[in-house]
Amino acid sequence: MKLPKIGERVEVASKYVIKAGKLLDIGCGSGEIIFFVKDRVSKIYGVDNSRKKLELAKRNGLITKAFDLNDGKLPYKDFLFEVVTCLDVLEHIKNPVKLSREVYRVLKKNGAFILSTPNIRFSGHLFSLIFKGRFPKTSDNKEAYDGGHIHYFAFSDLRSILKKAGFKITHERGIINKAKRGFWGQFFKIILGGKFMREFRSQGILIVAKKVK
Repeated sequence: MKLPKIGERVEVASKYVIKAGKLLDIGCGSGEIIFFVKDRVSKIYGVDNSRKKLELAKRNGLITKAFDLNDGKLPYKDFLFEVVTCLDVLEHIKNPVKLSREVYRVLKKNGAFILSTPNIRFSGHLFSLIFKGRFPKTSDNKEAYDGGHIHYFAFSDLRSILKKAGFKITHERGIINKAKRGFWGQFFKIILGGKFMREFRSQGILIVAKKVK
């Protein structure tokens, strides 16, 4: 089967999905995640505020609900899912801690929360700020990079949010586009170290957290 052309975050995040009965994808879009996890998950649920995208997600096999993620409680009962994914969505949410607590509520004990966001400490962003005087905009301005985001996160920010929500972090990594993983990517990793690459050369952040109670 030919996979859809999507951001690498979905492909990377799917590698951390355990065998599960039920998975919820928050901000599911057209349901691309199903192409990567359907062999490990019995039922895949999705919420999004775009009914047009939800129609595509439903055709792809997700059990969907239209929902504004800023409205409050997720439309699911407690302890329902083994896995919840939220991929490049949290930066658009007014209250990230509140949504993370909702994820904690709907997860079963020992369930996994797989979260990704853009990385504000990515060296390309810092270069734009320091040398070009351009900061990412909280708007849909097509001339601005990362337009439309309410929040901007570094690894430390996401650690703090997840801790406040009650999660224990089990894994974290940077997401580096394939185009930047060649010779020079390996060169800088050797010279500067993996931590530097994760913090400053990763366009995205991926964290896996566990519900421990």
